[in-house]
Amino acid sequence: MYFEIHKLAPKQVYAVAFVNADTQRQIQLDNQLKVPATLYSDMWPDAPYAVRVDIVSCRGDNPRTVQLDDGDILAAVDCVPVRPK
Repeated sequence: MYFEIHKLAPKQVYAVAFVNADTQRQIQLDNQLKVPATLYSDMWPDAPYAVRVDIVSCRGDNPRTVQLDDGDILAAVDCVPVRPK
């Protein structure tokens, strides 16, 4: 259970995560988190949309695992936006 991370350049680091429809619409414009959201490490019915999130634009909190009805386990983290320095 992990998130896929891509570093393209200094201060240009992205996580691949799965989110719900509201979060996906908000992130798809510029890959930056603007409202608090939960990111998941894999697709599941509550988070079917894959996104690329600029992890410099957010702070993670409350990392945990989620066990699905079929026994699969996902990583989850709540993220809140941060202002660039």
